[in-house]
Amino acid sequence: MGNLQVGETMGRQIDNRKMKLFFIAIFLLNSLIGFCQADLFFPLSKEFDWAEIEKQNQVLKSNFIKNLPDELEPRRECGALLDLENDLHIIDFNGDGLDDIIFNGYLCGEAEYIIIYINTDKAFTKIFTETQQIHKIEIKNGKVYQLYIRDGGCCCEYIGINKIFSVDYSAAMPKISSISRMQYINNSVEKYPNYYFDKPIKFEVLNDKYNIRFSPMIDDAMEVGYCGMEVKGNSLGKLKLGSIGYALAESIDSTGRVWWFVAIEPTSEIYESIYYDDAISPDTYKLGWISSRFVKEISE
Repeated sequence: MGNLQVGETMGRQIDNRKMKLFFIAIFLLNSLIGFCQADLFFPLSKEFDWAEIEKQNQVLKSNFIKNLPDELEPRRECGALLDLENDLHIIDFNGDGLDDIIFNGYLCGEAEYIIIYINTDKAFTKIFTETQQIHKIEIKNGKVYQLYIRDGGCCCEYIGINKIFSVDYSAAMPKISSISRMQYINNSVEKYPNYYFDKPIKFEVLNDKYNIRFSPMIDDAMEVGYCGMEVKGNSLGKLKLGSIGYALAESIDSTGRVWWFVAIEPTSEIYESIYYDDAISPDTYKLGWISSRFVKEISE
């Protein structure tokens, strides 16, 4: 009888341990959900800090500033040369053992610039120029292989562009090429998800003139200013029947309507669009919210 009681007690202890491990696993899973980014498009939260990847080489910075490249001369002309060191980041970009330089800062205006210089051991060669801020840098085998850049615009621009670039090392100098570009509203009225799907859901729009909005709700009465232009409602445009997109996240409003945060393919037509057209920003996905009621998932 005593052995039976001992066996029952041990069994309960094992079951309790299993239950405890189960709840720990659930907790860890839930804690990770918020970090599931749709990297096929763009990680919307900033995922790196210069301090984590850059090296310290004060001598290199000083010599670089003494022989300042022409494109950085506006810093001298604006009297901001003393702060230049803070905008120069040392990193072995191409994994050849030589310290390279990434400039990310202001020249002499409202826009920030990103300029990448490769150290050839004799001079610095400029290989890339873009605007605004580096959002993420991915490194593999000691080399930068992907760059994420967020261009929030400047002045009164209301459209930002997220950009992803890949790096090719088949030639003597790294070649940086665009992978994809995404337009988003940058107007202090837009809403973004708190969590993202592990994998985007490809879909087709089943209704013509289907609204894409900057927040997960129907609000056709609010007034929004776009660089001096007043527009009613939170609609960013109307999607053409058959438009293709990718759902990156979802939100449920007070009525129970399920909204998808989506990236609409560059080839999809949008009527009455707030986004920049192809003449200004070609081949860009458009980010926004749509109701998930009149869409059809596409299996790949």
